[in-house]
Amino acid sequence: MKSARRCDVDTISNNLPRDILDGILGRLPLKDAAKSSILSKDWRYKWATRKELEFDYHFFESFAHFQEAKTIIYQVLLLHKGPILKFRLGGSNLIRFRDIDHWILFLSKKNVEELTIRVRSDNDYHLPSNLFTFEKLRLLEVENCLFHPPPDFKGFKKLVNLGLHCVTFLPDSIKESYLSMPIS
Repeated sequence: MKSARRCDVDTISNNLPRDILDGILGRLPLKDAAKSSILSKDWRYKWATRKELEFDYHFFESFAHFQEAKTIIYQVLLLHKGPILKFRLGGSNLIRFRDIDHWILFLSKKNVEELTIRVRSDNDYHLPSNLFTFEKLRLLEVENCLFHPPPDFKGFKKLVNLGLHCVTFLPDSIKESYLSMPIS
């Protein structure tokens, strides 16, 4: 009976167009999408090609300990294959800035188009310099962050939506950096 179910799952997944399968997995919470890996050998890493990753309040709330959530984020990013078009992070005041730095470094190689970082902390999170290398960024939303682009930053050329909440700008960074950002 068990092997018959696996064959049915494989038959269904092999007959579905990739965009439909991605749509199905994309509508599931990430935790549930990752659980689909137990369905069959063919499904083991299908979740790892999701183009949208969201680690929000509901994600963090589903874990008894923050360390578990942090470990899952690292595992998801390390196992991920292909581009990540949308990445959202926020909803926990336990996230360490050094972890966000690591995640942004990883994302800088993934052609991210939409990035949301919502920091819940009494201290502003200093956005790392590799954030300013995101060439395909179309949407950037940051909260409780310190915005200090490196001197050679030429702007986010494709940016069409910028959301800022409780963001501190370093005075010298403002005039040079924003002159080259598109305004819509």
